[in-house]
Amino acid sequence: MLSMCRIQDFLGRWTHFASSRQAASVRTNKIFLVGFMASGKSTVAATLGKRLGWQVADIDDLIEAREHLPIASIFAQQGEPYFREVERAALQEVLPLRHAAVATGGGTYADPANRLAIDRNGVAIWLNVSNHLASGAVSNLFLVKDGTLLTPIARGEEVQGALAAP
Repeated sequence: MLSMCRIQDFLGRWTHFASSRQAASVRTNKIFLVGFMASGKSTVAATLGKRLGWQVADIDDLIEAREHLPIASIFAQQGEPYFREVERAALQEVLPLRHAAVATGGGTYADPANRLAIDRNGVAIWLNVSNHLASGAVSNLFLVKDGTLLTPIARGEEVQGALAAP
């Protein structure tokens, strides 16, 4: 996860940008935080929402509340195609919000229809983290493939493929 120093640095840069002439041409009432799982999207959305006085929405939280299950259980029990369908519905739920910082799921922006909806309804900010930081952040998570719970992803070969994917 991002350290508080890195989050404060991001927010400082965002605040500087928001007060610049360049920002005057960027008009939005919704900011979508996108990036790899465990890159700090939820933390940055909450901090940014508080700083701007905006509401905060978290796609993963909406999914877990709707399904009454943690994300990992949804993947394990229903599989990825079902999860992506629920994720699309959760994204549609937040699109009408105004003055909102939205934390997306790790794979939300990878879906072309989701990406188009996000780009049409706000500004997407990619939280870029190093492979080292990302692999450390997900060391306690488990990889699910075809509905089967596998080994922790930080111990499997799959983590390198996931981190290298565009």
